[in-house]
Amino acid sequence: MTNSILLCGGRSTRFGTPKATQLVGLRPALEHICSRLLEATEHVLVVAAPGQDLPDLPERVVVVRDPVEGLGPLNGFATGLAALPPEVDRVFLTSCDVPFLQPAFVRRTLDELGSHDLAIPVLAGIPQPLAAAYRVSGLRERVERSLAQGNRSLKSLLAGADVNAIDAESFRVVDPDLRSLRSFNSPEEFEALLRDFGPIT
Repeated sequence: MTNSILLCGGRSTRFGTPKATQLVGLRPALEHICSRLLEATEHVLVVAAPGQDLPDLPERVVVVRDPVEGLGPLNGFATGLAALPPEVDRVFLTSCDVPFLQPAFVRRTLDELGSHDLAIPVLAGIPQPLAAAYRVSGLRERVERSLAQGNRSLKSLLAGADVNAIDAESFRVVDPDLRSLRSFNSPEEFEALLRDFGPIT
């Protein structure tokens, strides 16, 4: 069984307002991206901050809360993994700031997982852990070990893992403009996305 985990508990400091509730088209970003993910995976697990206001979300979306706010994406991933049903064997990890995420990109990444611990696109030499597929077996232990070592970055999970590092250019077969790898951290970046790729539907 395959799930998506979507991290949305960041403080959106550079954006100025919560990115999860930023309207993309006619819907909040979080609702829009959850709908995209549900075209590629059976369920979506949203990891939010304590007390964070969220929009109404589609069926098959479950919300869990980080016990403490502001501890970084690795901690959020740990919260999501702890809430997964035992039958889930693969997860796609993303965030709430990729409004042009393509379901075909998600499916392709999960297909690339194979027998590896994770399958991760590499864009211009930089691994993209928030657009990657992870095998659940043994993952909780690796995440907890990394947290115990003081890490907060998802990239720490690559050390010692069986990684299928995939040149992002190969994803153009399913996502010609690599829209799925374009995120926004500021209002200017959000407007640039809209200029580059047109209205969000």
